[in-house]
Amino acid sequence: MVVLSGPFHARRNRAMMSSGQRCRTDRAANGIDKEIERHGLRVHDRCADTERDALEQVAAMGLHGLAFEDVHETDETLHWHEFEGVTWVISGTGSFADEHGNVTQVQPGCRLQAPAGWLHRSLAGTNTRVVVGTNLPGSVWTSPINKHPAERPAALSN
Repeated sequence: MVVLSGPFHARRNRAMMSSGQRCRTDRAANGIDKEIERHGLRVHDRCADTERDALEQVAAMGLHGLAFEDVHETDETLHWHEFEGVTWVISGTGSFADEHGNVTQVQPGCRLQAPAGWLHRSLAGTNTRVVVGTNLPGSVWTSPINKHPAERPAALSN
């Protein structure tokens, strides 16, 4: 497992997950945390059990955290964010797709780590409670938060 206390290293040593991979992966018999990486997104299967646990992990990682309901009745458009983010799914289920159309389903207990500039979109039917930790405080985020793919700087492209 990659230690998450330092800078993100999501663009190296990429391993592809099969399409439709669930966020909570099968655990090894010895209970070791599994990590899967796909196109810049890290997926972990052992993480916080409660919102409080997730917020404590956010603080321990030196990130800026918030908790909110993430509900999508329709598919979002493809977009990116200017901040690096770690997301814990606290409750509910949902799915999102990356720029290549790979779909990942999420459920309680999974943690996702994405670099700034990662292209994605939440899909219709997503209804989750999440905790998000970012490397930038919300007060410095620029508007809109969901940025158009054509506006992504080359430095943030894969």
